[in-house]
Amino acid sequence: MAYKVIIVDDNHNTVKSLLYGVDWGALNLEVAGTAYDGEQGKRLMEEKKPDIVITDINMPYMDGLSMVETSLDQDLGSKVIVITGYDKFQYASRAIKLSVFDYILKPIDDDELLTALERAVKSIQKDRNVNRQVTGVLKGRLILALMSGRDLPVWSLVSDIQICKGSCAMLVAYANDGFSQPLLQRVEYSEQRITGRTISTLLEEKLVILCTSEEEDISWEIQLKEISAVLCESDRTVRIGTSRVYGLKDSVKDLYLEAYENMLEGYGVTRPGEMAKTDIRYGKAADLQAEAAMLAQDIRGTEDYEKTYAAFERCTGGSIISLQVMSVIYCTKVIQKHKQWAVYLDSAIYSAIQNTSIEMFGKWLKSFLKAVDQARDQGKGKSELVLNVLRYMEIHTLENIKLEQVASEFYVSPNYLSSLISKETGITFQQHMMKNKMAVSKQMLDDTRMRVEEIAYAVGYENYVSFYNAFKRLEGITPSEYRMRKRE
Repeated sequence: MAYKVIIVDDNHNTVKSLLYGVDWGALNLEVAGTAYDGEQGKRLMEEKKPDIVITDINMPYMDGLSMVETSLDQDLGSKVIVITGYDKFQYASRAIKLSVFDYILKPIDDDELLTALERAVKSIQKDRNVNRQVTGVLKGRLILALMSGRDLPVWSLVSDIQICKGSCAMLVAYANDGFSQPLLQRVEYSEQRITGRTISTLLEEKLVILCTSEEEDISWEIQLKEISAVLCESDRTVRIGTSRVYGLKDSVKDLYLEAYENMLEGYGVTRPGEMAKTDIRYGKAADLQAEAAMLAQDIRGTEDYEKTYAAFERCTGGSIISLQVMSVIYCTKVIQKHKQWAVYLDSAIYSAIQNTSIEMFGKWLKSFLKAVDQARDQGKGKSELVLNVLRYMEIHTLENIKLEQVASEFYVSPNYLSSLISKETGITFQQHMMKNKMAVSKQMLDDTRMRVEEIAYAVGYENYVSFYNAFKRLEGITPSEYRMRKRE
């Protein structure tokens, strides 16, 4: 896709010369619009959101630098190339303060302009590569937070992009045909319009969007409605749930469960061409929470299967969405009551939302209760130190932590910790870390917007080859083959 350029100059001949005198296509550029004064240019910048702005300084109504200055609030990130006459050199210091990318003196030298445009394109490409890497890391952290089911604060996901206070909200959407990839692609458009930082990803065919902002009084209701409106344009039936506005110290899991429950309640079922209430008649969220809490209170293990299955069926009426939500609540309540089992049961929260039939739920419930038995038995054979270390490793999966760092965190020697992990779990520290990374990367491969190279970086590998070899060694197929099989 070509990068967008706008030209702003009150001299019509200059605009015409630039418009037709540059081979824009050869530079992977396209002229998205022209304007003849600063006011027109300001409106054009807001409308077109250009990658590059070529502007004169001295123009009617508003000079070029004032136009650029007023657009800074829009955070467009445009590369601004200023063209100015020899007698306007006093503007240069102001241009530097506004981080103008380059300035060219009139009369315009074609080679000088071409060089400036080539430099601007390279700078844009570099910025976007960095942004893709950061976005990939954020997606990985969001997936890890949801998969682990841990009470991780939102700020821990976005701490390295200097967002440490403010507000956040979450939206969860699900296409009734089970194919939500097109929804993710649609949201790309809305991400450009929403205030703050948005992280969107797929988690087992559910679209999850986390929105964060440093502003505490932002109108999230309006912003989330804008995203919902984009999803409404889809030609499929879509269920949508949103959370309330939270602070960045609140838990990612809390946002997700609230948005998920609201999806269950029917706050935003969109059908092609209309808005309507949900057609689910069973399982109000409050009822599901109460029943799930009661079942979790006295959990024993596989001997509870018949009783638990019957309770789930009665409360949900067999509704798949209700089963998924109640399963997530049930898992969460069990882990809250028995924190020492978390390392064995965390993944069950993630797998609960994969149930797409009553038969799958039955198999999942048996597997979960069996895991409870194993947690009770195996937990006895593991020291509290190892359980805490494994939890710590899972939370910090994407940070490339070393054995020495973890040992220091728990005040033991690396050799002792390495030996203890291998003895009590049967696999090494490094194998645990690789297993955790692969679990996250497999989810990221579902997002076809992300290149495999970007996923490799996001999960902590320095290059594609290392990630490729590790993935194939553990999974038996290449990352691309895994992605293709998932799409079949």
